[in-house]
Amino acid sequence: MRALLVSLVVVVLLALCPLGCVTPPLVMSGGAGCLELGPRRLAWGASPVDVRLASGEHLRGVWVPAGPDAPLVLHFLGSSGSVTIPQSAQGLSFDIDDLFGALRERGYASLAFDYRGVGASDGERDPRQVPEDALAMWNEALRRVDGDASRITLRGMSLGTLALASLLERGAAPARAVFVAPVRAESAASNWVRDRHGAVAAWFAAPFFARPMRVDLLAALSRTSASLFLALGSRDALLTPSERRQVAELAAARGAQVLELDLDHLRLVHAGYTPLEFEPLAAR
Repeated sequence: MRALLVSLVVVVLLALCPLGCVTPPLVMSGGAGCLELGPRRLAWGASPVDVRLASGEHLRGVWVPAGPDAPLVLHFLGSSGSVTIPQSAQGLSFDIDDLFGALRERGYASLAFDYRGVGASDGERDPRQVPEDALAMWNEALRRVDGDASRITLRGMSLGTLALASLLERGAAPARAVFVAPVRAESAASNWVRDRHGAVAAWFAAPFFARPMRVDLLAALSRTSASLFLALGSRDALLTPSERRQVAELAAARGAQVLELDLDHLRLVHAGYTPLEFEPLAAR
């Protein structure tokens, strides 16, 4: 019996080994190797942005202006999101230009980059680099508003909520922080396995999932002085029900606006490619 149990464990772990390459919140491949502005972006007066990191690698992205002294939204995309081309998954289309355009109509400029190893940016994909990428993006956003952080809204989706949280943990002080489909670095991978392969597989696999980045979502929500806005999915498997309650209760205690939608993770991210009803993004 013991030998049978050991064999079962080995088989399960061998079957799950490849999952470490694809489970969130890892940085996944996406986008194209070159950045094209396209007709809509050209009509908006958009321009490419290039930020050089201390490593010598370059992050590449897009700047969409919205007039003098416009407030700025700095976007942190999900694990396979890119500013280069629209993405698609499970029949859904994810086009960041839709979000840029909607925000511009409301008087908000946008700044967004690909993470290292994604789309037009240099380097290899590695979630441990995301906090440093986020810091470089934040510094570029500050430069574009003459150092006035009160003009900046940080907006993260899925993996991007951890990039956002990493900045709040560092002491960044934007006017607002918008979390769409937030995840926790310490549990998203095991939650993903639980949803697709069951609780037993998740229990066996949990010791083999290293925490992909040292970011504490709950600590970031607790410490920031920024106005907080969260969109949660009641069917989002990347947060357990207890984690979702914990996040919602902590956010509410901080005076945050919390919107809960009857959506799974992917569809909640898809909804986030347009401004959500609770976001403080009114026309100027």
